[in-house]
Amino acid sequence: MYGEASLSERLERLLRFMSYDCPGVEAAVLVSYDGLIMASSLEGGADEDRVAAMSAALLSVAEKIGAELDRGEFETALVSGSKGFVIVKPVNGDALLVVLAGKNSKLGLIKYEMSRIGRMLAEELERSGYG
Repeated sequence: MYGEASLSERLERLLRFMSYDCPGVEAAVLVSYDGLIMASSLEGGADEDRVAAMSAALLSVAEKIGAELDRGEFETALVSGSKGFVIVKPVNGDALLVVLAGKNSKLGLIKYEMSRIGRMLAEELERSGYG
């Protein structure tokens, strides 16, 4: 009667796990490498399109830095500001997991959860033919 959840719903559910189960995480977003929103748990004032575009720009710069300074393939980018953090991590060759977190967040826990949720997002994308 109700059918299976759509890909978008499954991705958003995983992003909500990241937001709700990890203290300090304010939002989690799945973004394509070209800067388009794939799924989001953004609340309130954050602009999805801006987060997506800035994340794709950060990816481009991080990849260039890694190559130019011989640091290897891009794994994670961390931007630290006076009000908190932006953490960007590839999920697969097509998507990035972006997390907005508060200043007092436990970064080790967040990075662990990003890896765990990132694997689940990659599985969902692969199962649906993306990545």
